[in-house]
Amino acid sequence: MRAFQIGDRVLCLDDREAFGHQREGHTYTVTDVGPPGFIEVDTGGSWGDYRFRPEPTGIGDAATAAPKPVGLAGDAAARKAAPMASGVLFYFPNALAAVAALSKVGNDQHNPGKPLQWNYPASNDHADCLMRHLTQAGTVDTDGIPHSVKVVWRALAMCEVELLERHPELQPGKSVTNFSRGGGK
Repeated sequence: MRAFQIGDRVLCLDDREAFGHQREGHTYTVTDVGPPGFIEVDTGGSWGDYRFRPEPTGIGDAATAAPKPVGLAGDAAARKAAPMASGVLFYFPNALAAVAALSKVGNDQHNPGKPLQWNYPASNDHADCLMRHLTQAGTVDTDGIPHSVKVVWRALAMCEVELLERHPELQPGKSVTNFSRGGGK
């Protein structure tokens, strides 16, 4: 039994027997705390609280931390809380340059003569590809690109797909083509 309170954001862990009211991996707001072991969320109905956990925020205690804006959504203050240059680029400039070069190689292979673009629905096996490259990390692929660089590209693609699917307020990057919600799974 968990100690949820009205207004808490919770992540659905198990949507079996939810009859379409909740979906696993989606977040909801607690609207009422029923008898011990039960809560109501914004989709209605009373549900066993074992089906939920506090929404992860990625920083500190997930049960008490304030929800954080995701991606480029939110106001200027929220965007400043995610420093892309000093928080990522300046940490990993060489790795990111290698991933950018891989994007160019992939684009030249799959979209010859076209501007750099990610055809969103064309690749939907990121997890399998990531694992295949991860098993060969530390070595170089037949095209001369380190497998670890391909792991990073696939991890970024997987993360981008997940964020776009879970957060409808987010928009894809301007070099993403053929985007549609549900198209990158």
